Amino acid sequence: MLLFRYSAVTSNGHRIHYDRDYARDQEGHDLVVHGPLLAIFLQDHNWCGQLFACSNSASVASPPVFVDAAFYVEAAAGAQKNELALWIRDAAGAQAMRASAVFS
Repeated sequence: MLLFRYSAVTSNGHRIHYDRDYARDQEGHDLVVHGPLLAIFLQDHNWCGQLFACSNSASVASPPVFVDAAFYVEAAAGAQKNELALWIRDAAGAQAMRASAVFS
């Protein structure tokens, strides 16, 4: 239901995000989680244990994340003191998205 609603809110009519039969029969895979939705998952987590203003962020999507498949949202210290390296990986360890966030 989340993918269908996100598709509606973002005016994304591509059926690979909400029509499982279409995705499987026409595209050959399960439903795909929206890349921008994954970026929201990265940005929405309270990584520092307290609230900070995120002054800049960037993300790059790689292979798709499929519905009903486990994925993990993770972070580590970035190159700068006020920076975090963020990523999403699938259950096999493949990186599906990477991002960085700078906090002010």
